[in-house]
Amino acid sequence: MEKKSSLISLVIAAAFAGAIMSGCKGDDIQEQDSAGLTITTEDNMAVAADGGSYTVEYILGEGVSGPVSASVPSGISWVKDFDTETPGTVTFTAQANFSGQERRADITITCQDASDRITVVQPSVENAPVLRIVSVEGADADEFEVPASYSGDNELRYEISNPVDGGTLAASCDKFWVMIDEENSFKEGNSIFFSVSGNDTDASREAVVTVTYSFEGGSVYDSFTVVQEAPTPSITISEEKITADAESESGVQEQLVYYTLSARGTDGRVSYSLKDMDGAEPDWVTASDVGYSTPGSGEGAYIQLQIEDNPGTDARSAVLTVTYTYGRGNTVSDDITIEQAGRNGGGPMENDFNASFCTARYEFEDEYGREYTLTFFDAEKKTVEYVFDIFIDPSAAENTIPAGEYVLDGGAYSAGTFSFAALITHDYYTMGGSEYDETTQIDFTGGTLTVSGEGGSCTFTGSLTDAAGNVYTVTYTGPVTFE
Repeated sequence: MEKKSSLISLVIAAAFAGAIMSGCKGDDIQEQDSAGLTITTEDNMAVAADGGSYTVEYILGEGVSGPVSASVPSGISWVKDFDTETPGTVTFTAQANFSGQERRADITITCQDASDRITVVQPSVENAPVLRIVSVEGADADEFEVPASYSGDNELRYEISNPVDGGTLAASCDKFWVMIDEENSFKEGNSIFFSVSGNDTDASREAVVTVTYSFEGGSVYDSFTVVQEAPTPSITISEEKITADAESESGVQEQLVYYTLSARGTDGRVSYSLKDMDGAEPDWVTASDVGYSTPGSGEGAYIQLQIEDNPGTDARSAVLTVTYTYGRGNTVSDDITIEQAGRNGGGPMENDFNASFCTARYEFEDEYGREYTLTFFDAEKKTVEYVFDIFIDPSAAENTIPAGEYVLDGGAYSAGTFSFAALITHDYYTMGGSEYDETTQIDFTGGTLTVSGEGGSCTFTGSLTDAAGNVYTVTYTGPVTFE
C-alpha cells in the first residue's frame, strides 16, 4: 500500500509540474507576441569615440508589419541619419565625441504601436578640445547680468584646452537685442564683446549666447545667458505749469496736458487726480481723457482740462497729478500746476514779471521816429515775453533807447510812444517725437514804459492794462541786445 500510494503521488506531482511548465511557457509566448517588436542587439551598445556608422537589429512579432521608424529624444544631435529601409535593421551615424566625457543616447525603434529601445554609449575622444566661457576675472560665467538701459562693450572671455590647428571661433545669439561685436571679438586677450539694447518691455528678459569652436573633424561649444533686468516705468508731463485767464468768451477754457509714459506694461494703468492748494478737489476745473481708448498708450498721450471762468478777484491754483500704477501696487507720477488769474489782475506770476533778457530789433525810421521792437523775456527758450513796438527820436544815437516815459498810443507812431504791447506765454509739449509751442497772447489797451539809466545798462519799468482792466507790470535792468 505504501508503494502504490507513493506511485500515485509521483504521478500527481509530475502532472502538476507539467501544468506549471506549460503555463509558464504559455505566458512567455504571450508576452513576446504582445511586445510585437524586439531589439536583438545587446543593450548599452558601444560606439567609437570618433564616431562612425552602426547597425541595430530587431525582429517583429507575429502580425506586426508596416513602416519602421527610429528616433532619439529632443536635444540629442550626435546620433543621426537613420536608415530603416532594410527589414530587421536600422543603421545610424554617430558623430565624434569631443565633449571630454562619456555620453549616452536612447534610440527608439517603432512599427505600428509596437516599439523597443536601446541605449548607445560613446566615450570621449582623448585630449579633445574643451571650450569654457569665463568672466574677466576667470570665474565660470553661466549668466551675465545687464541693466535695463542700453549697455555696450560688455566683455566675457573664453578658454580652450587642447586646441586644434586651424580651429575657428564664432558666436551667435537667439535674441535680436544682444549684438555680438564680431569685429573685435576672438582677438588678442581671448575676449568676447557684445552690446545689449535697452529693455523696452515691462519685464526682465533672457538671451542665450552660444560660442562654437570648429575644427577639422568636429566642433565644441559653450554658452552663457544674458539676463537683463526689467525697466522702471516713468511718466513725464511735458510742462510744469498751465495758466488761464480769469474769463473767456465761452465761460470755459479748454487746455491739453501732454504726458509721456515709458516702459509701459500690459498690466499697468494710468489715473489722474485734481487737488487745490488745501488738498480738496476743486469745483472749477475738471479733467478727462481724450484721443486714446487706453490712457498713456505712448508718447503724445494727453488729458483735457476744462477750466471755468473765475468769478472772484483773487487768483486760484490747483495741481493735476498723473499716476501710473503697475506690478504689485508700484506707482510713478508727475504733476502740473494750474494757475488762473483773478478779475483784478492778481494771479499768475506773469502779471508781475521781472525779465532776464532784453532785445531791440530795428524796424524802420522816418521823420517822426525810429521804430524798434523791444522784447523782454525770461530765458533763451522763452516761456514768457513782453513785446513793445516803441518809437524813439530819430536824431538819437544808433543802438540806444533814450531815457524817458513812453505811452501806448496805437495811432501816433511818433517818438515817445509805443504803438503795440502784448504779453505772450509759451507752453511747450512733445507729440509724435516733435516739440510744439502753444502760445497765448494778451494785447494791452493802455500803459506806459519808463526808461532810465546810462551807459551799457538800462532800467525798464512797464505798467500795462488789458481790456478787462487787469494790470500787468514788467521790469528789466541790464544791457540791451540790438539786432
